[in-house]
Amino acid sequence: DMKDIPGPVFGFVGALQIVLDRPGEDAAQIASLARDAGDLFHRGVILYGGDRVVPFGDKIHAVPLSSLWRLRQEP
Repeated sequence: DMKDIPGPVFGFVGALQIVLDRPGEDAAQIASLARDAGDLFHRGVILYGGDRVVPFGDKIHAVPLSSLWRLRQEP
């Protein structure tokens, strides 16, 4: 039961390939988690083999897997 979780909820999914205009099952899994977690849901991330960050609604983004190995400081 999600209401017994003491802190924020994060969802991560790995995808070998996604169609950016139709995220399908990967985004649906995270969206389901977001609904179940309610206000506890903080962020959902789909790690994929692309080269850009793509939003799929509020708090869910597809993020390049390569970003895990890049360290970049923002100004």
